[in-house]
Amino acid sequence: MSALLDPNAKEAAASAVSSERQIVAMNVGGEVYGVGIDLVHTVILFQPITAVPRTPEHVKGIINLRGRVVPIIDLRTRFGLPVLPADRQKDVRIVMVDVDGQQTGMIVDGVSEVLRLPASCFETPSEFVSSESAYVDAIARAPMATTTGGTAATSSTAKVDSKSNERLILMLDVRKVIHGTDDAVKAQLSAEALTSAA
Repeated sequence: MSALLDPNAKEAAASAVSSERQIVAMNVGGEVYGVGIDLVHTVILFQPITAVPRTPEHVKGIINLRGRVVPIIDLRTRFGLPVLPADRQKDVRIVMVDVDGQQTGMIVDGVSEVLRLPASCFETPSEFVSSESAYVDAIARAPMATTTGGTAATSSTAKVDSKSNERLILMLDVRKVIHGTDDAVKAQLSAEALTSAA
């Protein structure tokens, strides 16, 4: 009981929690990307989207989520990737993120898992990687997943470091990813939604 009340023990536990990050891992175009769970509002099944004229190609339109109009972007289109083949669309999900008080949905090929990783597992990408992808702000090293039998397993799309037997996950800068739906575009989406509702 005394250990439970020990302020030093509580401080150590709080420090351990603060040194960890929880992420949602998702698949897009053969790569595994991560988003901080603090930004993820919910994950929903794909549903019909109302198209809005004169918006960027990656902005697929809007949906009504529990009475709230939410813009939807397609990460495949955003990253310049081809359309997902029809036989692989059963796992498609919409990841609802909340950035600066604005909800936006991101269409992904699938959501694989939620991971809790030590802060030491996150590294700043090299200058080469950063220049190639403005949307990646960190690279996470995650342990290989295991099956119920205890054998190593991982998604077929995950990059694996053969030396350490770790998966590499590209952490997205969500604000940069959805930048094209901010300001003028979001205002246009909202205006179109209000016009449709009138």
